[in-house]
Amino acid sequence: MMIRYFFGRLISTIPVLFGITLFLFFMLRALPGDPAQVIAGEMATEQEVEIIRHQLGLDQPVIIQYQIFMTRLIQLDLGTSIRTQNPVTEEIRPRLANTVLLALVATVIACLLGIPAGIIAAVRPYTWMDNIVTILALFGMSMPAFWLGLMLIVIFSVNWQLLPVGGSGGIEYIVLPAITLAAMLIASIARNTRSSMMETMSQDYITTARAKGVVENTIIIRHALKNSFIPIITVIGLQFGALLGGTVLTETVFAWPGMGRLLVSSILGRDYPMIQGIILVFALLFVLTNILVDLIYVFLDPKVRYG
Repeated sequence: MMIRYFFGRLISTIPVLFGITLFLFFMLRALPGDPAQVIAGEMATEQEVEIIRHQLGLDQPVIIQYQIFMTRLIQLDLGTSIRTQNPVTEEIRPRLANTVLLALVATVIACLLGIPAGIIAAVRPYTWMDNIVTILALFGMSMPAFWLGLMLIVIFSVNWQLLPVGGSGGIEYIVLPAITLAAMLIASIARNTRSSMMETMSQDYITTARAKGVVENTIIIRHALKNSFIPIITVIGLQFGALLGGTVLTETVFAWPGMGRLLVSSILGRDYPMIQGIILVFALLFVLTNILVDLIYVFLDPKVRYG
């Protein structure tokens, strides 16, 4: 049943991905800028630019270009990078691993901090602890990622010299970008955990458990948290998918060799195949994350059935 449901959901995403390719392809062609001119340089003659445009296939009608793109895509070929002349899949593969690693570490940090903070705020509502969690959550959701990243660099790298400024290597290189990326997710998880837990704590079965003399910690963990976890998992899943596509600023600030940084350089270089490939990979990962969240629902709540 699970396998059938998974493949059913996967097939249902094909129209979504097709719509994304359609919108993405024609939107990129509508933007100002000529990849052939970027490659040829400002001093190139019009004839030199036309030769490069012909080599790239940009002199063909847009419909023909889209047909060629979709034909290659069906064969799992994302094309060739205009800037590097390497296959897009080869350029994306190592950077995708770095981006997924960064998003996973950031999500783990956010769960380890956000869920306990939300539980504390829900168990002690309208107290100083709840107020602190609420203020910190609002602060976390309001901070721009690039500002937080720069502040962390100034404190931990420049002033204290505890962690590297940027780049990749050992575990110390991922600490600052992961914290930067996790900040907003911590705030979102804490707020949603608090609201979900407060709603659950007001249910009759919680009152009954207390009347039976069940230990408060058992009520919080085994009854309230367990039954509040579906909306929390939903937020984590959606935010994780958003993190995968939202690492652009963080990777740029910390010079992290991931998909976001590659996307920025591809946009500046008008590298159409690379831009299309990166965004399609992001879209596919987001869809797969949503399907995985749906599968987790069944393990958390036996009342949920595959449709």
